[in-house]
Amino acid sequence: MKKFLGIALMILMLVFTLASCDMVKGMIIKHEVTFSLDGGVAGEGYTESVEIGDGKTLTLSTPTREGYNFLGWYSGDTKVTESTPITSDMTLTAKWEIKTFKVSFLDYYGNTVSNQTVNYGESATAPTVDSVIEKQRFDGWSADFSKVTEDMTVNALYVDNTYTITYNLGDKGESFTEPCFYGELPKIPETPIIDGYVFTGWFFDEELTERYFFDYKLDRDITLYAKFYDTTLGEYIVISNLEQFKAIKDQPGAKYLLACDINCKGEKLTSISSFSGELDGNGYKIHNFIISETSQFVGIINTIASTAVVKNLYISDYTYTVTSSYLSDTYYGVIAAVNFGLIENCHVGEGEIDITLSQFHGKHNIGGLVGANGNPYYPGRIENCTNHATINANITSRYGYFALASIGGIVGIMDGTNSQIINCTNYGDVNANTTLDASGNYVQEALIGGICGWNQNAKIDNSANLAEISCTVEIYSGNKYVYVGGVVAYNRGNINNSYSNGNVTQIEISDYNNNSYRSFAGGFAGLNCGTVYNCYSTGNVSATPSLELYAGGFVGHNAQQSGYASTITKCFSTGNVEYIDDAEDSTSVICIGQFAGKNDVNIRDCYYLDSATLTYKNVAGEEETSEAIEATCTDGTAKTFDE
Repeated sequence: MKKFLGIALMILMLVFTLASCDMVKGMIIKHEVTFSLDGGVAGEGYTESVEIGDGKTLTLSTPTREGYNFLGWYSGDTKVTESTPITSDMTLTAKWEIKTFKVSFLDYYGNTVSNQTVNYGESATAPTVDSVIEKQRFDGWSADFSKVTEDMTVNALYVDNTYTITYNLGDKGESFTEPCFYGELPKIPETPIIDGYVFTGWFFDEELTERYFFDYKLDRDITLYAKFYDTTLGEYIVISNLEQFKAIKDQPGAKYLLACDINCKGEKLTSISSFSGELDGNGYKIHNFIISETSQFVGIINTIASTAVVKNLYISDYTYTVTSSYLSDTYYGVIAAVNFGLIENCHVGEGEIDITLSQFHGKHNIGGLVGANGNPYYPGRIENCTNHATINANITSRYGYFALASIGGIVGIMDGTNSQIINCTNYGDVNANTTLDASGNYVQEALIGGICGWNQNAKIDNSANLAEISCTVEIYSGNKYVYVGGVVAYNRGNINNSYSNGNVTQIEISDYNNNSYRSFAGGFAGLNCGTVYNCYSTGNVSATPSLELYAGGFVGHNAQQSGYASTITKCFSTGNVEYIDDAEDSTSVICIGQFAGKNDVNIRDCYYLDSATLTYKNVAGEEETSEAIEATCTDGTAKTFDE
């Protein structure tokens, strides 16, 4: 028994000794734990370092950091929690995860165009949105997203897409401003009324040298300056009513200035026979009138002399009708029958010019603005003008002799090396119905062009035809020639930097003498013997049989003539060419090509669009193979665009 008690006592003493060793060890072994906030802010109970017995656990604080989520305390890559025993010295570093936010961008219509996840404090990236929508222009975003700190929805902001025009009246009154939408013509403001003065227009410069006619769009904030004419100076005769306008014929050499629109009240105007002075329309219009004549010269003015200037005039709301059977030369145009002077910035508005010529011979010249512009002795100049009128010419030459009809959207015929058409545009269709019948071998010709019928030695520059050109032909006997072109029917002069995008159509109605006429049809010119540089045509060409037919996307025939260059350089065409054949015809020559129907001499650096086609149709309109015309087609030296 004593032995057993002794053993038990020894065991208890051993257990007590071991427990005492652990207690002593715990009291003796300490570990230092250091804390690094890594940019954070200490939380409650935080100390920079602490000593802790070996194997003990820590009570950990929770720091904060703006824009970040706290992920815990880490020793290296190991996370330490309040249940982790500490067995060594260590540094615990606060680990952070940056906060992210959703930024949504909405367009003009409220549709989401971009969703982005953005780190705290960083910038979102603005998406691309339409710069202009429904007369509104993009004007930035509804919120600043350069430093994102929360979820955001950002809307595209739009404002009126306008610029500002300031109208400066100088010392005649107070300036005022008007907004104007980009892409639209500014509205013409009310005319300033100042006693003793006539307002003569708005100008870009304070020196009042460059006038603005509100005929093209502006694209920036701008100031326009008013110009006034002092009526006490007596330089101009001021026209304020119809009676004063009619009185021009009594002093045709004076200088006139329109002070307002002239309403002719539906009256029939009598032409001013000859005008040698200056007529400044001042941007106003002559309107609501009738011209109905059977005369040889018909226009608001019959003849504009070499010393005369007609400028800044608008023509609208008119009726123009001529019925004539003159057996000598005739000249018909809305502004003038014949021009030997300067016509500048004049515009013929929409309307009908109806000309009926019957049983005539001689030269007959019809134009939207002017019948004839210049001659070899007295050059005429037409600059910055437009025609919107449709020309309908019905020409019948029966049992006659020599006859030539020249018809053009701007002028019928232009002659003389110093005669010019500069910066002019035709918007009005030109339609001619021709019946030609000459006795014996007399020649009869019809020339129909978008700008000019016949250009003889003169110059056309920076001009355009934007309308349809067509001619129908009825043939009886004799030598007949029909020329149809988008810009010019027959060119012996110089044409530069000009174009046509209207279709050109030449149609035969009937032929009573087995195709006894020759026809030329081109998207730009019917027949060229002059020089054409840097020009193009985009309209389609349609032609029908004749004794000889020359039809091309750009020119029907580039023909060599003595004394003329016959050169086409740096030009192109994109239109299709269609030949409609009557199976019963006896056509002897067919020359059709995508650029030129026939080229005799100089076509240089020119091309036609690769997709342009030649189409051959029978009289019923059914497409046939092009083999019938390939044998006689030539494109000269013009190449396809790819070539």
